[in-house]
Amino acid sequence: MRRNWILLILIMIGTGFLASRIGGSVTQLLFYSSFLVPVLSLIYLWIVYVKFCIYQQIGTKVLVKEELVPYLFKLANEDILSYTKIQVDFMSDYSTVENMNQSITYCLLPQDVIHRETALR
Repeated sequence: MRRNWILLILIMIGTGFLASRIGGSVTQLLFYSSFLVPVLSLIYLWIVYVKFCIYQQIGTKVLVKEELVPYLFKLANEDILSYTKIQVDFMSDYSTVENMNQSITYCLLPQDVIHRETALR
C-alpha cells in the first residue's frame, strides 16, 4: 500500500515536470489523468461501500458454545456496476465458519447474488 502511494506521488511529480518542461497535449493529459485517477478511485470506493450488500442469517436466536448452527451468507450486487475481486474475510475471534474457503475471490455482475449455506461454530 505504501509502495503504491509513493509510486503515485512520483508519477504526479514526474508528469508535472514533463508538463512544465516539454508541454503539449499528451503530457498535459498524463498530468491531469495522474490526478484524476485517485479521485475516481475514491468515488468508486464510496459507491461500492454504499451499494454493495452482505446479508447474514443464523438458524437460531440462542447460540451455545461449540454447537453447530445453520448459517446463511449472501453477497448481493444491487447496483448497475460490476464488482470484481471481492474477498470475504470472517473474523474468527469468537466463532468459525465451517466449510468456507476464505481465499476465493468473487465477481458480481449487476443484480447478481451469491448464496452460501454452511454451519457456524
